[in-house]
Amino acid sequence: MGVLVRVVLVLCAGCSFTPPTAAPDDGSDSDGDSSRCFGVAPSFQFCLTEDPPDTFSVGTPTTLDTSTTTDCTALPTPPAGVTVCLRAAKTITISSTLLVTGPNPLVLLATEALTIPGIIDVSSKHGAQTGAGANATACNSGTPATVGANGGGGAGGGSFGTKGGDGARGDDGNIPNGTAGAAASLPVGLLRGGCKGGTGGNGAAGAQGGGGGDGGGAVYLLSGGAINISGKILASGAGGSEGVNSRAGAGGGGSGGMIVLFAGTTMNVATATIVATGGGGGEGADNSNPCDPGDDPDPDLPLVPALGGQGGCGAGGNGGNGAVAITEGAPGVQAGDAGGGGGGGGGVIRVLSTHQLTGATVSPPP
Repeated sequence: MGVLVRVVLVLCAGCSFTPPTAAPDDGSDSDGDSSRCFGVAPSFQFCLTEDPPDTFSVGTPTTLDTSTTTDCTALPTPPAGVTVCLRAAKTITISSTLLVTGPNPLVLLATEALTIPGIIDVSSKHGAQTGAGANATACNSGTPATVGANGGGGAGGGSFGTKGGDGARGDDGNIPNGTAGAAASLPVGLLRGGCKGGTGGNGAAGAQGGGGGDGGGAVYLLSGGAINISGKILASGAGGSEGVNSRAGAGGGGSGGMIVLFAGTTMNVATATIVATGGGGGEGADNSNPCDPGDDPDPDLPLVPALGGQGGCGAGGNGGNGAVAITEGAPGVQAGDAGGGGGGGGGVIRVLSTHQLTGATVSPPP
């Protein structure tokens, strides 16, 4: 897209631009012009070596793939961080839905103003999409669920900002459950996605346990001037899969992802919805009945937990609800056959400038 980008201290290998010299230790730009550096060093600051395009505008539903420079201005790697998709312009306006997928978190950098009356969606959804940069390699692992011919154990939910719920034991308590890993140490110092739920324990005759829900993706909204959000920023995790049959244990829900904001001047989010909540855990299987996956978080009910799968399997355990606000994911429920999966933990929301998210509906709180 013709814009040269420098990330303070480190450039990504293989990027299609000429690396400039490193920034001086005082944080100013090496050519004496610090006006093209935005955000907070080291891992949340990005520097442009020339002016970006005038506008980036989304007026109709659009999907952005963070793996390619077709959709990204550049693919830099911040210090101690992961490769990101950087999309830069002087003004950025998202007035429809921008659905963001791909392996890398998204950074939207507006040098002058970033306006979002529409929706930026980096969330994951059960069986439908994986958010940008989800299922980070830095996720803390729990213990796996155990196989059980008379009922596999339920898996733990993904953990990120808060811990996911543990899975439930299978076979009326005789088969060990999977547990959720520890939550990340806060504040999280790099842009990364949320964490995938665990896989349920297999049931009779090798019946496969339910897969874990994907964690939410990651997005950084960065402006040298104002940020105005009256729409929705979504980075929630997906519901875990059910145990399909033959007493297979259920998968855990995915954790919420990460949303980061920095405005150089003003931030107006009074009617915004900004959420990174956990998906519900799946329902454990009994011997024959179809079971239910965990719910995905509802963006229209951002403070209501995503429900664990329930009601489909009479002798299978229900899934745990996903996390909202500052809660942890709920544990799966033990029953006579397979255990339910734990709900996904909450994500992370950070405001790096001095602003407050006054008036916005936010979960979890920054």
